[in-house]
Amino acid sequence: MQKLLFTCLLLLCGGLAEAQIEKGKYMLGGQLDIIDIGNSVVRLDLDAAYFFNDRLAFGVATFGFLNGPYFVGVQSRYVWPLLEKTYVYGQAGFYASGGIARFSAFPGLMYFLNDRVALEGRLGGIGGGGIGLSLLF
Repeated sequence: MQKLLFTCLLLLCGGLAEAQIEKGKYMLGGQLDIIDIGNSVVRLDLDAAYFFNDRLAFGVATFGFLNGPYFVGVQSRYVWPLLEKTYVYGQAGFYASGGIARFSAFPGLMYFLNDRVALEGRLGGIGGGGIGLSLLF
């Protein structure tokens, strides 16, 4: 599993096509979260979104991919430019699994490593915090 994750990260970092956060672009991403609520939990979140305008994206997401429980849902993200390669975002989502529903909301920070790949950091909030990569095309 670690080799697969490492390979995916290398592929994401190798992007050459130009892409920005703008209307009509797609975003694929994953975050490795470390949550400490009594016991430490490590989980992998995967998401896909479409930018309906230059700052607002809607999409689908999963969390609990590594060790469960596994949830699937919808999310939205609003992005504000901070510096040339740095953006602040707010994200909220609604997820369900086996009759259990959860709401998640948190702020985050995106730093673009190149025109296509952004390193993300969740700053906490409901649902924990973590780091991840997003691929935009």
